[in-house]
Amino acid sequence: MGAAAPVTADSYRQFADTMEVKSFFAEYVKKDTRVLELRTGSNGRILLIIHGSWFSKTIHGFKGPF
Repeated sequence: MGAAAPVTADSYRQFADTMEVKSFFAEYVKKDTRVLELRTGSNGRILLIIHGSWFSKTIHGFKGPF
């Protein structure tokens, strides 16, 4: 497993430091969303943008493996 951190104003940079990704985060990534980092068996990692409620978990985006 990896680590989970709350989304901040600069979290989009983990995915790409572009205006498109910054706009995506501003438009679609909600409050209380987390970035989850998963480690792969080949020593890589995968990033997930996850928003959860009591009844469901939603993956809004991902990057990896890298």
